[in-house]
Amino acid sequence: GVGQTVTCGIVSAQGRSSLDINDYNFFIQTDAAINPGNSGGPLVAMDGGVVGINTAIYSRSGGSMGLGFAIPSEMVASVIAAAMNGQASPRGIIRPWLGVQAQDVTSDIAANLGLEKPVGALISELHSSSPLKSAGLRVGDVVTKVNESAVRSAAEMKFRMATVPIGKKAKVTIYRGGKYVTYEIDTIAPPENPPRDEVTINDKGVLNGVSVCNLNPAVALKLGLKAEEQGVVVLNVPRRSYAARVVAEGDVLQEVNGISIQSPQDVIKALKDDSSRGIQMTLKRGNRISRIFLR
Repeated sequence: GVGQTVTCGIVSAQGRSSLDINDYNFFIQTDAAINPGNSGGPLVAMDGGVVGINTAIYSRSGGSMGLGFAIPSEMVASVIAAAMNGQASPRGIIRPWLGVQAQDVTSDIAANLGLEKPVGALISELHSSSPLKSAGLRVGDVVTKVNESAVRSAAEMKFRMATVPIGKKAKVTIYRGGKYVTYEIDTIAPPENPPRDEVTINDKGVLNGVSVCNLNPAVALKLGLKAEEQGVVVLNVPRRSYAARVVAEGDVLQEVNGISIQSPQDVIKALKDDSSRGIQMTLKRGNRISRIFLR
């Protein structure tokens, strides 16, 4: 309420990735004071260029303690471009999908692989539809560069790839067997693979009206789940229904009435066995697995 304000400070780091603030933990850290009201303002370099958007602070009292964090301008530009190109969903911007699990390279891993120092992102898992896998990357490769920008950690690989527009290609350099190789990667939206095969339960039971489908990367984005997760997921639950007391969107069904659930049709088949005994279900919600019994 006092008008425009400018504070100044020192950049301590360009890639803080251990904050767990959002899904893309990659921030510029500065000791410029950020207080309620001026978050969302620009972080400006000495030459006048905007290098980031001030976003968060570390504070025990609610006031600035000299630990401020800004979203890098590369990410800001990619979000604006994606929004203008219609690449948005109710949960936010649709970013390039990698279908990869990666981990930081430790000193022991670096020594074992023959790397001079512990940098890069070690690929530990690849989805069958991953564009990295299609391009030729393998589990065990170490990503060291994305579009000529050095990759120091798994978080930085994720950040660098997220700034590439969907439909464009990214040059990814990896270390494998003592050699550095560069691949061109297609950046794609989360795919519908496997197909959803959505079905809606239509009976007089407690799950009447509930829709289930195969979990794929596109569905995972819609429901806010991990893109690599697989199975049969609850896609929609009628509001104010009895089912809404029991299951929720995003629940992964593992077993119904003793039948292992591998497809949406398995759910329909299992419910046909409904009797006075009720319904037994095993479902996963987040990281928790629950077994419930309904009459």
